[in-house]
Amino acid sequence: MRALDEVDYLLLAFLQKKVVRPAQLSEKLKKHGHELGANACRKRIEDLEREGFIKRYVAILDPAELDLFLACFILVGIGEKDEEAVRVFKEKFLADDRVLEFHEVLGRCDFLLKVRVSNNEQALQFSQDLKPFVGTVETIIGGKVHKENTELPLRVLDTIK
Repeated sequence: MRALDEVDYLLLAFLQKKVVRPAQLSEKLKKHGHELGANACRKRIEDLEREGFIKRYVAILDPAELDLFLACFILVGIGEKDEEAVRVFKEKFLADDRVLEFHEVLGRCDFLLKVRVSNNEQALQFSQDLKPFVGTVETIIGGKVHKENTELPLRVLDTIK
């Protein structure tokens, strides 16, 4: 994997904030002392996509507007399950649309899932859906969100506010 230069980092930082056309990116780069035309920006972005730095482009939706008010963080302990049981658990819940994040973790549990649901009943139902597959389940219902971000911390971000 090649080393990224400042222009690459700036392009990634700009794209994380808002996907814009290459001509707009070119203008933003000029403000940071880099002369790069729209076609050159497009080529750089295509390279970043091909090399795997950019996975995909998405719209960030407001969960509350879609009646998905509750963020649930679910600690899952596998217990004495065999490898096949763990494989079935992963397969089932990786495919579940309610699961936004699925992490294998170290600590008091084996997995951490972030789930979005509309209400307490749906949260309880999700926990119940897990029980046949795992040893322990602890559901933490999120409260007021103080920070939620999809942007990765890049080394040039302090310069582009």
